[in-house]
Amino acid sequence: MKFTINKNLLIENLQIVQKAMAVRSNMPALTGIYTKVTDSKITLVTSNIDLAIKVEIENKDFKIEDAGECLIPGKLFVDVVRKFNGDDVSLELVQDNVLRIVSGYSDVTMNLLEVQDYPTQSFELNNKPIVVNGRELKEIIRQTTFATATLENKPILTGVNFRIYGNKLLAVSTDSFRLSRRISILDDDYPETNIIIPAKSLNELSKTIVSDEDDVEIYLEKGKVLFCFDNIVFQSRLLEGNYPDTTKLIPTDFPIVIKFNKMELIESIDRVSTMNSNSNTAAVVKLQVQTNGSVVLTSSSTELGTMTDVINPVDFPSMGEIKIAFSSLYIMDALKAFNGEEVYVKFISEIRQFIIESEDDKGLVELVLPLKTE
Repeated sequence: MKFTINKNLLIENLQIVQKAMAVRSNMPALTGIYTKVTDSKITLVTSNIDLAIKVEIENKDFKIEDAGECLIPGKLFVDVVRKFNGDDVSLELVQDNVLRIVSGYSDVTMNLLEVQDYPTQSFELNNKPIVVNGRELKEIIRQTTFATATLENKPILTGVNFRIYGNKLLAVSTDSFRLSRRISILDDDYPETNIIIPAKSLNELSKTIVSDEDDVEIYLEKGKVLFCFDNIVFQSRLLEGNYPDTTKLIPTDFPIVIKFNKMELIESIDRVSTMNSNSNTAAVVKLQVQTNGSVVLTSSSTELGTMTDVINPVDFPSMGEIKIAFSSLYIMDALKAFNGEEVYVKFISEIRQFIIESEDDKGLVELVLPLKTE
């Protein structure tokens, strides 16, 4: 194996594949970057069992002299290439399991991992893909993954439930205390699909999708999902089990609806949340509607004191009195999921879940459970 490639092009692709590279593993081979060179392209593959990424480099900015394959220690290789000051990087297998890397005035010999130890990775794309716009997919991820569970005692809730009915894509996440639901309209009809994708995988995928304009092809295989875009195949395992039925959790009738300026509400909650004596937990914020139409937000601490802030809503589509408490973190996360400047906060009672919607974010619903206080 012997080839020369533009350093920036190599770094660009290494930054992609390293997202799936195991840092520590009982299988040392998974800490490496599988590299295969043919007459026309360079293929890089990494895997940490949960994720696998393959990039294929087909570009005039490289020169291939000999084909071959090897398994390069991933972290060391990335660190070394980043520090080169040459424009190009030359790689050559000089003897069994030794790689020579030359760039500018730097000359490195690196001991390789055993390529035969690398587990076979299948990136088969056999069925008809589900096609989603890149920008739309990134928005779905941004607006849902934050509401997934982080504790592994509820593994099924650490993922986002993707369901497809005809031309509708429904993405739902919940950690039992809040819920996010996003409905998107696709350009085509697809067979009914019901899968659960780990939130960690989706967040890494979102960072990998560079072009918002390009479409992403989604392929389903047994136990895994593959996302194809640009020169990248991004593969994630699926979570096994049945996602809880959330269809009846979102109410439809609300006696109290308040329209807020989103940023004004976020800033007010943030101000009163300062009165929190425990930095490891979110502040408890109480919301109360005054008879004059203003809304009072309060947070208190036995050690620190009490802080009150008054905010004037944009409108009261449905007026009524309510006094309700909630986690400052949960509602701020929910509010930040919206792109619109104004949001509707819809209440039933002080002990029932409330939801947030926006006219500018059709298909998005955020639900938060209230907190019980003395």
